Amino acid sequence: MKQEASIKTSLRIVFLYILVLVLGIVVSAALYTVYTLCKNMIAGGGLKVFNLGYFVTGINVFSPLVVIAAGLVMILYLIRYSIRKILPFNLFVIAYIAVWVFLLPLNYSVVSKISTTTPPTETAKTLTSDYFRTGKTGNVFYYSSIVNENTADGICIDKVDESTYTFNNVVIPRNEGFSDSLIHKSIGMPSLIETMLSWAKMFFNIARQAWESGFLGWLCFASISLALASTAGLSFISKWRMVNVLSVCIVTVGILVLNILAYTKSFMDPARVFLEGAMSNIPIKNPLIVLMNVLIFVILSLLGFIVQNKRRKEDKALYADPYGKEFA
Repeated sequence: MKQEASIKTSLRIVFLYILVLVLGIVVSAALYTVYTLCKNMIAGGGLKVFNLGYFVTGINVFSPLVVIAAGLVMILYLIRYSIRKILPFNLFVIAYIAVWVFLLPLNYSVVSKISTTTPPTETAKTLTSDYFRTGKTGNVFYYSSIVNENTADGICIDKVDESTYTFNNVVIPRNEGFSDSLIHKSIGMPSLIETMLSWAKMFFNIARQAWESGFLGWLCFASISLALASTAGLSFISKWRMVNVLSVCIVTVGILVLNILAYTKSFMDPARVFLEGAMSNIPIKNPLIVLMNVLIFVILSLLGFIVQNKRRKEDKALYADPYGKEFA
């Protein structure tokens, strides 16, 4: 009965992981599509709710991040329901690593083929007249007429000199990434989120370059799956669930930061150069990444194994009767 229950739990976890993965990719791609369409929107113009080209790009960009997020969600699920059986853990780890090694490269291949047949993405639109817009210096501009895509006639309210003047054929300033400053003011992201997205974009570029470098290069990059999967060993490091949750989240972020730094110019450059020279005869691209992720995997796995054995001994002692027999 216990073995059947363990198998059912394992299958349920794998099914939930696949479900979270698929939903995460669809939702993230949809959000990317809507936000990008909003960036191209202008005041007084219409808004499209879907663009296949942007949706495919969203899948391409967010797939690695969704895989990481889905894995983290499942580890938190294990913590929430106190699942400590070995089979569910091992099956989840195998499924998680398989997604990194096989499904993500397949995703890039399929998306690249689809991208060649999807309609082109939209270009920036021409601003509409009869709207007040604030410039970068704080001055307020009213475009009475748009001469062409780049110049306009209108009135400027100078807040510094507290004066008003007209202008002709003035070049229209553009906000980076947005077609209209009014839209940017309404839906522009806070600096913290922009910083997080810049790191996410950096991670996507690393993943893309690894995929383009060939299967061996991708395997080296996908070694991050070992380190991330081993954070499941922290799911029962403490008897307090909140401590387990914080431990898993903090270590996950730390692993991501270390992997990004190992691929970019950082304080880890001397170690990367040394290992590349020392292991030049071995066909491993960026051996620092592989060694670092494997080391993290070994440490966290051993830690989880030790803590698990300790918990089992404590449980046996707790439920044992004074005559040395365990209660049923």
